[in-house]
Amino acid sequence: MYIEEDIHTKKMSFLVKDNVDITILVSEVEKKHLLRGASHVDSSLVKTILSELCTNIVKYAKRGSVSIERIDTKDEVMLEITVTDNGPGIANLDLALQDKFSTGGTLGLGLPGVRRMADKFEIFSSKENGTIVKVLKKIKSKQINRNQSGFSIIEKKENFQITQHLQTNDLDIASFVRPSPGEISCGDKISVITMPTSILLCITDVSGHGDVASKLADEIEKYLAENASSNLESLITNLHNQFKGSRGAAMGFLHIDMTNWLTPYPCHCFRRL
Repeated sequence: MYIEEDIHTKKMSFLVKDNVDITILVSEVEKKHLLRGASHVDSSLVKTILSELCTNIVKYAKRGSVSIERIDTKDEVMLEITVTDNGPGIANLDLALQDKFSTGGTLGLGLPGVRRMADKFEIFSSKENGTIVKVLKKIKSKQINRNQSGFSIIEKKENFQITQHLQTNDLDIASFVRPSPGEISCGDKISVITMPTSILLCITDVSGHGDVASKLADEIEKYLAENASSNLESLITNLHNQFKGSRGAAMGFLHIDMTNWLTPYPCHCFRRL
C-alpha cells in the first residue's frame, strides 16, 4: 500500500489492492487526525464505509485508490471520501443499490449500506472508465437541536430512514430506523428519556407496518415521555394496561443509572386482547 498524507490540508490518499491494504487503511485513518473529535458511533460508521467500498475494489477491480479529506467548518466537521477504480464498472446501478443484491455471493452491507450511513452519496460508473464513489460523512456537529425526548434529529430521508443521535458527557447513543419497502413510515421506534440521574432507553416494535403502526408507536413514545420511571416493572404493567386491545407491540427497556451504572434489561410484549 502507498500512503500519501498532507497534514496542512488534512487529506490522505491510499492505493488499495488486497485485504491487507484495507486493514492498514482503516488502522491509519483511526490513528491519524482525520477522526479527531468524532464519536464512537461516527468513527465506526466511517471505518465501515471505507471497509465496504475498499472490499468492492478488491473483489471487482483488483486495485484502486481512496482519498479522504477532513473539512472543518464553523458549524460541523465532515469527511469527504472518494473511492476510484478502473475496473469493469457496474452494469446496473439501480440494481446494485438495492438491499440484499450481491454479485459476489456475500452478505456484506454493500453500496446500499454505504448510502444509508452517508450524509451524501454519489456514484458514477461505466464500462470504459470504471467506478467513482463519493461520500460525505458528518463526524461532528457544534450545534445540536434536541426534541422533547432529549434526541437530536440529524437527518430524515423520506422513504428511506430516520437517523437519531444523542450525546452526553458519558454516553453516545444513535439509532437507525427504516420502513418496510413501499412504506414511508413504520412502527419501530427508539425512545430515549433523560431523567435527573439516569436515562431510559426503549425499543418499540409495533405489529404491522405503515401509518397505523407508526401512529401507535408515537402514542407509546408520548406515554413513555410523560410517565418515565426507573421502576421498570411498574412502567411495563402500566404500559400493558394503557395499550391492551391495540394491535400490540414488542418492547425492550434499558434503564441506565448514571450514579452506579446498573442496567437491568427486561423485555415485554402486549398483545391484542
